[in-house]
Amino acid sequence: MANLETDLKHLLVELESKRDEYKEMKHQDRDKDCELIYRGKAEAYWFAASELRNLLKWHGVLKDE
Repeated sequence: MANLETDLKHLLVELESKRDEYKEMKHQDRDKDCELIYRGKAEAYWFAASELRNLLKWHGVLKDE
C-alpha cells in the first residue's frame, strides 16, 4: 500500500507543477486564444490536483494543512 500512496503523492506534485507551469505561461505574440487555452489547462490541473488532495486527506494519507 505504501507504493500506491507514494505514487499518488508524486502524481499530486506533478499535477501541481503542471498547474503552475500553465498558470504562468504567456503566448509570445499575446495571442488571446492561446492564453485562454493555457488558462483552461491550468484550471484543469488545479481541479485534478484539488480532487486528488481531498481524496488523500479523506483516506488519511495526507494531513490537513
